[in-house]
Amino acid sequence: MRAWIEANPEAFAALVAVLAIVGGLAGSLIGAKIQANGGRDQAAAAREAAQIAGESQRAAALWTVRQVQTAAYIQQAREVMRIGEPMFTHDDAAGGLSEQVHAATQDLGHRRAELELVATRAVVAAAQATDGAVLRFADLALRAGPGVYAYRSLPPGAMDADLADAMVGHWRASHSGSHSLHDLDEQRNARDRAEQRLRAITPPLPPARISAILDLYARTEDALLERHMLKQEVSRSLELLIEAARSMLHSDHEGGTGLVPRP
Repeated sequence: MRAWIEANPEAFAALVAVLAIVGGLAGSLIGAKIQANGGRDQAAAAREAAQIAGESQRAAALWTVRQVQTAAYIQQAREVMRIGEPMFTHDDAAGGLSEQVHAATQDLGHRRAELELVATRAVVAAAQATDGAVLRFADLALRAGPGVYAYRSLPPGAMDADLADAMVGHWRASHSGSHSLHDLDEQRNARDRAEQRLRAITPPLPPARISAILDLYARTEDALLERHMLKQEVSRSLELLIEAARSMLHSDHEGGTGLVPRP
């Protein structure tokens, strides 16, 4: 090779020049390839960051909606209980209390429907259990509340022996469990006797209170005991709902909601 170079110096010079050009081109191509790969990596990283940011925003939005809807449902369930309780202790002659109870239960249904669209299955199941207990309490308040109030508001000494005997007879006839024509007639007669005794009270009772007392005695359940049991059931179901909601919202998660990825 050395002999050839000494014999052909001009050719060797030309070869060196060509190799320099080829080397430069190869370096440029390699550099361009590296730069292109780096650009693709940067673009991929940017897309991944955008995807993470979008998922974080969606998770944060869902968390907020869940928190708002769950709190609204719990608050409305408690509102039904609050509005229903005065049915046992206040006069509803004008119908204002019963209208409030009906409106509150309808609003509770709307709140539950909204919650069912965004909450986890565990929260929805807990809300449905709460809903059942709250609605049973509202129904009891509407059906038995006026009778409880009317009975408790009887004038002192009104429940004498004759009235007590008539009311017991009405209660027994209503709970006979028989549907024969004879027993149905006896139920009507017993109710009529009790109604006559109630009408004899002075000062006279409003007809609506008389009917409410008669309806109360015709019930198969103890209204006050049922009210107490339903209030306990609602309290337990709300505790389970709140526990499920806290789990859904990661309320005990340190450092945030636990739904939004942290860097």
